[in-house]
Amino acid sequence: MMSPTKQSYNNFIGIDIAKNTFVAYLHGDKKTYSFSNNEGGINDFIKQYEPFLKDVLVVLEHTGGYERKVLDALF
Repeated sequence: MMSPTKQSYNNFIGIDIAKNTFVAYLHGDKKTYSFSNNEGGINDFIKQYEPFLKDVLVVLEHTGGYERKVLDALF
């Protein structure tokens, strides 16, 4: 019997999605950051969090499709 693959993560980011904005929190940081839920805001998020995006687990809610642009950028 094969054992399941175990993925280890060094960073954890939680994202709260709304229609026009999203808020990101990096585990261990003391601040949250708000971004516009559009191409410019998503680019700002990627630039700010780029050092943490390797070996990261990102958790966000399914919010009526408003999460789609952020998910596409992360993939």
